[in-house]
Amino acid sequence: MLAHITGIPHHPEELNFALQLCSMLSLFVGCLINSIFNTKKHNRKKNIMPCDTVQTMKVEIGKLDNLLAQKAILELERMRKIRQGTVQYSDGRLIMQGGMDASSVTALVKQAYAAQVVESQAKRFGWSLKKVSDFKYQVTRR
Repeated sequence: MLAHITGIPHHPEELNFALQLCSMLSLFVGCLINSIFNTKKHNRKKNIMPCDTVQTMKVEIGKLDNLLAQKAILELERMRKIRQGTVQYSDGRLIMQGGMDASSVTALVKQAYAAQVVESQAKRFGWSLKKVSDFKYQVTRR
């Protein structure tokens, strides 16, 4: 039996997230344009978001087993799938800091979480797993 864990989430929360992301992106672009074209000191004193601001995004991902979610995030960091910023799971939310694409990170975390579930259930039922590639396993009963 071959278990292949895939899937990109299609949830209503993604629309809300996309709108928030567009808003943050427009603020960043405005800041970038202002820093490039405005060289006068009095123009820099306007109340704008500084370019070195750390952005925090929260994505509702649903209730997950906390231990498996943390293992999934650590596995993604070990595999270098998350290269910039930090990702944490708490109370059904992914909390991301840094410049990363939240929708792709959310999809990766869900995929890695599914792999952790498969591994834990295989261990529970005495199956052996052979990792074929990232998030792809060959499962055999003992």
